[in-house]
Amino acid sequence: MSLLPTFLVLLSAPTADVKSPEIVDAALYKNGYSAIVRKVELDADGDTMIGDIRPSMMGTFWVYGSPGLKLDSIVNTTVTNKTEVFANSVPEILRLNQGARVTLNLRDTAITGKLTKVTNIALIETAEGTVAVNVSDVSRATILGPAKMSSETTVPSGGLRVKSNGKGTLYLLSVETGLDWEPQYWFEVVDDSRLKFTMRTTVINNIGELKGADLSFVAGSPNLPMVGQWDPFTLFNQAYRPPVSGGFGGGAGRPAPMQNAAPATAGMEMGDVFDAGDASGDALGELFYYKRNKVNLAQDEKGYFVLFEAATNYATLYTTDFSADTADEAPLETWQSLKFKNNSGAPLTTAPATAYRDSKLIGQDILKYTPAGSEGSLKLARAVDISSVYNSSESSAGTMIVNGRTYQVALRAGTVTIHNTKKDEVLIEVQAIAQGEVQSADNAGDIKRMAERLTELNPMSRIKWTIRLKANEKRQLKFTYKRVIQ
Repeated sequence: MSLLPTFLVLLSAPTADVKSPEIVDAALYKNGYSAIVRKVELDADGDTMIGDIRPSMMGTFWVYGSPGLKLDSIVNTTVTNKTEVFANSVPEILRLNQGARVTLNLRDTAITGKLTKVTNIALIETAEGTVAVNVSDVSRATILGPAKMSSETTVPSGGLRVKSNGKGTLYLLSVETGLDWEPQYWFEVVDDSRLKFTMRTTVINNIGELKGADLSFVAGSPNLPMVGQWDPFTLFNQAYRPPVSGGFGGGAGRPAPMQNAAPATAGMEMGDVFDAGDASGDALGELFYYKRNKVNLAQDEKGYFVLFEAATNYATLYTTDFSADTADEAPLETWQSLKFKNNSGAPLTTAPATAYRDSKLIGQDILKYTPAGSEGSLKLARAVDISSVYNSSESSAGTMIVNGRTYQVALRAGTVTIHNTKKDEVLIEVQAIAQGEVQSADNAGDIKRMAERLTELNPMSRIKWTIRLKANEKRQLKFTYKRVIQ
């Protein structure tokens, strides 16, 4: 890599042959930023104008070149690109075709002649003389002969003026906005123990044309403290001002928009219409890069890409989560969930997941980040045949002195009554969160002091029971914990 000996900012350049760099590689993060690699072939005479340069995040704009390439300077400038603009209205078409013979249809007549001038008024030279017509009154225009439908114009953009020792390939690295990826999962329940899941992504391209570009979709949160601050070298036609500081946000910076699930077709499988491939990718430190190579996508288009699919076993699990501090005689919600092992070989990033069985939607949840080889779960629907009620009571357990201050201590006793009215045996996981120190939990309840509030008078504790209930069986789960009244 060769660093640049010369950096100048905000110069202007005359119109010249301008080259647009090609995006060859992009790594898309879930906060709307992307690490982009572009390449451009430099001219043999050593003077190259490069256009379509976009603002880069502070500290991320770098260049390197092919072997033997040396740069004398690279200068931030403004370039002009020629582009073709197509007419999209009758008045625009008339203005492009001044001097042509036309027939203009009005409300109750038609005029044929030479179109000599067009503003808000069209002047038509006929055998009887020159006729003036309000352009807004023209309902149809016929060009009698070859017609012009577009014009060429110049558009200014940010650019670079590069001086080199000759031709070679220049690579531009930067972190920018404009490429987004929105992951989603499709879970297909095959039978009572097997399922398949498919990961896909929508790529939203607002950055430029992709021609055979290699894309990576990043699961994880790299430390990017300069997000929201722009590199001054890549700002054009404006004075540099340090903007407000920002951060990566610790993950998905924007909530992933929920997509409406399309109706499924009976017997349809993702693999029937897409080559899903496998969970190919690279693990780099704490990040995982899902890959999709040779992507073709025009600017302002959206692409639908299946990244991989996998098959695994699952178990139906019913879950009841509640706070032990809830009021007495509180009904609890029980949810049907799917518990599965991620054997795809790749981590599953946080994203919406929709589950189907026999082509019918059975539920949707946000699948939380699930490492490869670990267990994940989806909450599908509220259970209607499993009832849960929580009852509690509280009694005095004396006092305690902390830092010279006396506190009242209460002993809280709780009972969860669960009734399975289904015709089949079910597996239920009950979890209680208690703000205090747990003293006891029957039915092999697992007690764990959580990391939150470890130093406070009432630490956070968790009790978890995993039980099987036969058809129409009712069971009580009892526990006690102490809490300090503050």
